[in-house]
Amino acid sequence: MKVISVKYSDDMSAFARHYHDAHQILYVLSGDILLSVGSEEYRVRSGSLVILSRLEEHAIRVLSSEYKRFTLRISGDTEAKPGELYLLSSVLTNRSAGFSHVVGTGEKRGIFERLFFEMCGEYQKKEALYSEKLDTLLTELLIELYRYSPEHFVSEVNRQTLLVQAIQRRLEGDCSERHTLSSIASEYHISEFYLSHIFKDITGYSPIDYLMSCRLSAAKKLLSTTDKPIKEIVYSCGFSDESNFSRIFRQRVGITPTDFRKKFGSEGR
Repeated sequence: MKVISVKYSDDMSAFARHYHDAHQILYVLSGDILLSVGSEEYRVRSGSLVILSRLEEHAIRVLSSEYKRFTLRISGDTEAKPGELYLLSSVLTNRSAGFSHVVGTGEKRGIFERLFFEMCGEYQKKEALYSEKLDTLLTELLIELYRYSPEHFVSEVNRQTLLVQAIQRRLEGDCSERHTLSSIASEYHISEFYLSHIFKDITGYSPIDYLMSCRLSAAKKLLSTTDKPIKEIVYSCGFSDESNFSRIFRQRVGITPTDFRKKFGSEGR
């Protein structure tokens, strides 16, 4: 896990449905917003944390007269060593049953605010070894979150969770391959039933749905940051043909790939 940026903002603009090619943790200092993530809606108030995966589109509507927050962006590459680091990074990637994108900090509010203020200061000053300090503070933040709300993380790091982690990294690392449930199960020497069961139980996604989310995320990045022809993007992201890509993209994202590029290309989202 690597910190990309930590910024403070009091901009009152609403944010229509959008995505970031990074995981994001938002800390609301003051204000009241309505957050939409997929089909879920949350009323988010002062002192709350918002946890968003890079695979999740979201929208925000400001409900109050002010909206002050810190926004922490974390690299989408959550490759972690076996053990405690995967335990911590799981909150960014896994969405098991009952997962809530919003966590009220309660009596821990002072601890989380201190960490965000310190991270923001490190990011602004950029003194010697600031990047390493930011990553250390991110680990501290996630440890505090784990102690406060362990249900947001994998319950334990064991053979099953490490296997699922390896498969996640495999699908994220090369979503252009023609992966199928059968091919993934064969590669890891497990049955399709077992693969489907443990992957869904730990991540909240089926293996193929997770793969599709990775492909769409890769396509969004290319659409918004490059001028590559859509036909080239289709095949580089693992879709079978342009028609299939356009149909799935519109179904999942709500607009066509061409309209997405028009809307987000100049903003580099």
